[in-house]
Amino acid sequence: MIKKLKENFENGVEKIKWFASLLSDRLKIELSVMEMKEHADRQVLKDSVILDTVGEVEKIDQELEQTRKKAQEISSTID
Repeated sequence: MIKKLKENFENGVEKIKWFASLLSDRLKIELSVMEMKEHADRQVLKDSVILDTVGEVEKIDQELEQTRKKAQEISSTID
C-alpha cells in the first residue's frame, strides 16, 4: 500500500512539474506578445502570418474557456 501511495505521489509531482513548465512557457510567450503590441514601431505584428497565428490562438483560447465552463457545469450537476 505504501508503494502504491509513493507511486501516486510521484506521478502527482511529475504532473505538477509538467503543468508548471507549461504555464511558465505560456506566460513568457504571452508577455512577449503583449510587449510587442505596446511598441507600434516594431513591424513583427504586422506580418500576416503572425497576425493569423495570433488570431488562431485567441480563437483557441475562447474555445478552451467555453470548454472549461461546460466542464464546470457538468461537474457541478454531478456533485
